[in-house]
Amino acid sequence: IGYDDVSPEAQATLARVVREAPGPVYVHCHHGKHRGPVAAGFVAACAEGIDGASVAERLAEAGYPRSYEALYRDLESFDPAALDERMVEGAALAEVVDPGSLASAMAEMDRTWDRVRACRDAGWASPPGHPDVSPRHEARILGERFREMNRLMVEGEPEDFRAWMAEAERSAWAMEEAVRAGDAPAADAALASVRATCVACHRAYRD
Repeated sequence: IGYDDVSPEAQATLARVVREAPGPVYVHCHHGKHRGPVAAGFVAACAEGIDGASVAERLAEAGYPRSYEALYRDLESFDPAALDERMVEGAALAEVVDPGSLASAMAEMDRTWDRVRACRDAGWASPPGHPDVSPRHEARILGERFREMNRLMVEGEPEDFRAWMAEAERSAWAMEEAVRAGDAPAADAALASVRATCVACHRAYRD
């Protein structure tokens, strides 16, 4: 799962794992701080037959940070009794998950970028008509997208490409920190730095 949702397909897969695993289920993610604990929440809800909102309360009591609101939104609305049984039975249990191509990751990045710019244009607030778009969330997602691409997809790419990607990630996290701190000028500057890095890289490798 990503940081922006737990899709119905992922929910069905977690449910199938709970039903078919012969023993305890081990859940992990890259950091063990966000996606993994939320996924474990879905597992617990399925195993115990309770609603996701009750499990989310346990995560809060355990001290897990509520940094990715979309993950908690999906957990809190989860009801294992309402799962589509055909989807659960047909859920794929992949031995290895393909992270996808750099091109597809860039396409996802473009959508996040559009939402970040809309927040910037709204003074680092939710854009008019889109109260569900959170500046803090979108800023974190941008940083995470760069981190995942740098971790999984840039090995073997030219040195200048990897350097631009690393610099873009640093600037994205600086922007996220500025948004959290409510420092709009610093957030603007960091976003401009991300854009400048992307423009330089696109000029060399895409345009």
